[in-house]
Amino acid sequence: MGALLSLLLFAVVVIVIMLILHYVIYSAINDSKLTRSVQEMQVTIEKMQQALERLSPPPQASPQTRDDSPQQWPDRETCPACFTPISAEDKECPDCGLSLRENTESP
Repeated sequence: MGALLSLLLFAVVVIVIMLILHYVIYSAINDSKLTRSVQEMQVTIEKMQQALERLSPPPQASPQTRDDSPQQWPDRETCPACFTPISAEDKECPDCGLSLRENTESP
């Protein structure tokens, strides 16, 4: 009877150890997947920030001091306000309506 009890106790201890090992290994696998996901997100965010920096327009004057008078943009291939492609013949931006020619009328 003592041998059977010892065998049963041994089996319980082995099962508990196996469950603990399973939990540790499973956690390590999940953590490594999580780590990879976080690293992938960081790389994606860095790429998005670089793209935004390349596409961001130059700083504009605040609305209170902004001069809305027409200006000439002879060397531009894109609208200075919305960055829509424009041609040299365009008098105003086809997208936002910004006047692209100097106002020839005197005040």
